[in-house]
Amino acid sequence: MIERHEKEEAVLISVEQFEKFVEAEEELEDIRAAEESMRDPSPNIPWEKVKKELGLK
Repeated sequence: MIERHEKEEAVLISVEQFEKFVEAEEELEDIRAAEESMRDPSPNIPWEKVKKELGLK
């Protein structure tokens, strides 16, 4: 913990721990986006149609 004027100002962590925090935040963003899309009442496009349009098998 790094203090300035007797107030907590920052925390020093390893690069590895920082990367884990970033990955976790990205995962949470993906989950939020998925939950939001599930609440979207507009019609969905079937996965088979998407694959066909993209030329996937």
